[in-house]
Amino acid sequence: MKDSQTLAKIIVAVVLAAVVAGCTSQKPAKLTTIPGMKPAVGGPGTLPPIGPGDGGTLPPGGTVNPPGTGGTPTTSNPTNPEGPFSNPALKENRTMFFNEMLQFEYDSASIRPADMAKVQAVAKHLIQQKEHLMVVEGHCDERGTDEYNRSLGERRALAVREQLLKLGVESARVRTISYGKEIPLVDGKTEDAFKKNRRGEFVLLEPNKQL
Repeated sequence: MKDSQTLAKIIVAVVLAAVVAGCTSQKPAKLTTIPGMKPAVGGPGTLPPIGPGDGGTLPPGGTVNPPGTGGTPTTSNPTNPEGPFSNPALKENRTMFFNEMLQFEYDSASIRPADMAKVQAVAKHLIQQKEHLMVVEGHCDERGTDEYNRSLGERRALAVREQLLKLGVESARVRTISYGKEIPLVDGKTEDAFKKNRRGEFVLLEPNKQL
């Protein structure tokens, strides 16, 4: 009986050894080469990230960091990330619509009814002056994280842009940018300071007559 059990164990061991040897000797199947593409082999997280600088273009509503800001604001233009805004013959005019600056309630991206007339005045100007473009800036007070305030500032700017489009302004002529809490209008930690810093600003781009 013992000899039979010993023989059975030997047979099982030999079979297992043969199976293991067969598995380790197998070669991986040849990858099918697709013209114009490189095969990617690896697990999750091995593919390179996709973003600015990868040779592609920004998707509609994509974000970029404008140079010289020292921070990480986001811009959005659902029609074209650059388009006519890259025209070097345009100059920035921050005073034209300074008095039309919008104020927002705490943690809100809704345009106040009292400010609607300001948006209408800006829209009227853009409709009459076809060569002018507009950048809408979204700003926040200092409360909250940088990331949250950049998002909130973007939603505020986009809300203003949407209203301008509803009033008849062409989408390609209005761009948005969010500075979050990076550029306060006034310093201070009072409620009055917070109120003034929760704002939307209109920056007009007009032809530079000196060129």
